[in-house]
Amino acid sequence: MSVLLTLVVGAGLAFIAVRRTRNEPRRLSNGVWIVAAAVVLISAVSSFDGQVSMLVSTLTWLPFVLSPALLLALIVLLYVNGARMIRREGRSLGNLLSLVLAVILTALAALPFAAILVGDDVFISIALLLAAGAAYLGAAFALFLAYSWLYSRLVRGAVGTWVVVLGSGLSGGRRVPPLLAARIRAGLDAAHRVGASVVVMSGGQGGDEALAEGRAMREWALDPANADSANAGTDGRQGAVRMAGNAAEPRILSEEESVNTEENLRFTTRILEREGVTGPGIIATSNYHAMRAAMLARELGIDAQAVQAPVARYYWPSAILREFAAILRRYWLLNLVAGVLFAFPIPALSLWVALGNG
Repeated sequence: MSVLLTLVVGAGLAFIAVRRTRNEPRRLSNGVWIVAAAVVLISAVSSFDGQVSMLVSTLTWLPFVLSPALLLALIVLLYVNGARMIRREGRSLGNLLSLVLAVILTALAALPFAAILVGDDVFISIALLLAAGAAYLGAAFALFLAYSWLYSRLVRGAVGTWVVVLGSGLSGGRRVPPLLAARIRAGLDAAHRVGASVVVMSGGQGGDEALAEGRAMREWALDPANADSANAGTDGRQGAVRMAGNAAEPRILSEEESVNTEENLRFTTRILEREGVTGPGIIATSNYHAMRAAMLARELGIDAQAVQAPVARYYWPSAILREFAAILRRYWLLNLVAGVLFAFPIPALSLWVALGNG
């Protein structure tokens, strides 16, 4: 392919990527188009100059050269984070994800040495297949992280006539924990920024909870003790609701039946329809959850973008791994096909060559 043709193809891919992202930023596939456009354009530009080509080649191969050290550092960090999660949050499956991933990566790192020791062609092909599959998941995870970061910046100025705050579990069965309080603050801040008329606190009652999350969240938002002293009104009657400026205070409603994010969104839209609230909306949730919440809203045909609330640094790795696993599970067929196409050719070729030579 000539340099000019490569440049034209890259420009075409870039046009598609920008247009798709501007029209609908909630599609994770936008990231694939952006990466494809960047790869083709960089390839075309590097062809014009030898020094640029050398720089691109160095930057391309550098991660592979450093990969053993990077993998070792990642494994150590995951073990440390996993231990910290267990100490602070308990031994639930979700809290063990960092530790589980560390064990899996340790096993994968040991596979090449085991393959060399065994020397069996079939075993070597299986090791290659697992390594390629891990590489696909790693690339998909990196894409998810990068586009989630980009999405958060694309929707900073999102507007809406309503806001929904997604529940995340109560502490001791009835108290709003810091993670959920951060979501409520983010939702109320967004409501005042855009002048939303309604804020819906969404969350049902879990088996270990004394009341529905939505009700606890609404009570927390209306409690004067939770008002921001710098922004609270002089009488403090609206608690955390009176957050900033002269913006009209939104009505605070609660949705108390949902048990997951999809139901949060579905049941909230029913409340909005009943209240006669129309127009686009804003979803307030934790930073690790915003991308998936936005993707779900798009699938459900709900015109809403997701704003992010911060979480503790130690909590984020396990939480973002849970989100990635949930996306893999929801789009399992697509990822299975893509993973097989990515991972199968090299191990199959290796086995075919080995058997042919044998």
